[in-house]
Amino acid sequence: MTIDICQRSFFIEKDNDKIVYHTWSIGEVSSNNSDLADQINDENGTQSQFANVGMITASEYLRANTNIEYCENINMNNANNAICRTTNWIYNMGADIYTISPSNDNSNQIFSIWCTDFRPLGLMRDLSSVNANISGDIYPTLYLTKNITLKGEGTEKNPYIIENRGCWEIK
Repeated sequence: MTIDICQRSFFIEKDNDKIVYHTWSIGEVSSNNSDLADQINDENGTQSQFANVGMITASEYLRANTNIEYCENINMNNANNAICRTTNWIYNMGADIYTISPSNDNSNQIFSIWCTDFRPLGLMRDLSSVNANISGDIYPTLYLTKNITLKGEGTEKNPYIIENRGCWEIK
């Protein structure tokens, strides 16, 4: 039996050269958005942060859904959330996740993805703006250098795996 250590671990210090700095767009998003292209433009607005680690945006969550017909924008996603929850791989991870997208409706709020039964009182949607002081998970998002080789299809069953990490195998 062979166990691939690379597939069982996160990035480690020797992988730092594979993570590149990126300008993370943190433009404000409207909770009543009905056009994904407009939302992406809002996110790419005037605010940004140059860093090597960021967070997912609200539009990236929407784009992770395979059901574009019913789940393409915030309004559609929230109106059809019973359907959209079953076709979004991020929702199906089962964790409440903060995004990097602040709300333009309230300066103390950010967009969050609510995937568990714990939700703020009265919140029935999975993507909504909430007070930034409500506890939730943060999933780091990285940009990788072009000098890597990926194998896999990028799907849940066959995810991308970095081939040239210099990892070892236990046989």
